[in-house]
Amino acid sequence: KTGYKGDGKSCVNIDDCAPKPCLNGGICSDGVAKFTCKCPDKFFGATCAHELRVNTLTDEQDGSLTDGDVSLRDAIASAAPGTTIPFHASLAGKTIGLTLGTLVLSKDVVIDGGSLNVTVSGLTKVCVFVVAGGAKVTLKNITVKDGYARGKAGKPATTHNHGGGGGGAGMGGGLHVY
Repeated sequence: KTGYKGDGKSCVNIDDCAPKPCLNGGICSDGVAKFTCKCPDKFFGATCAHELRVNTLTDEQDGSLTDGDVSLRDAIASAAPGTTIPFHASLAGKTIGLTLGTLVLSKDVVIDGGSLNVTVSGLTKVCVFVVAGGAKVTLKNITVKDGYARGKAGKPATTHNHGGGGGGAGMGGGLHVY
């Protein structure tokens, strides 16, 4: 029988936790012909192989990485350099509205909406993303909209102050890199 070994007269449960299937500090629990991993807060999946996943539309920064309470802002703040930040399927076709201000990306990160058609909106009040400090940022499969563009001297972008609708000499409403 799977999960056991023996000579036909006696059986011994195989240690399904050998050789350590749980990754990233996950703790393995041996079962009958299976194992389960208890993952640290930043990881998920059967073997804790996946990084954190955004799973709420709420724009919050409470530091919580528990299931159902990982905001995009918390994921960005908690992500190690080089991390890919995905989104939970429950966010498909939905919009994250930034009520706490611009999302500042100051470390190398990939934000990947996958096939979910996720949108991040500045609600016409803030620039959506600012890339700072030479960070290498990739935005994949994500829609950025309704960012507030600032022209010269921080004034709203108009043809009068040459903000260029968020480009040119002004600060971009969707994405600003400095």
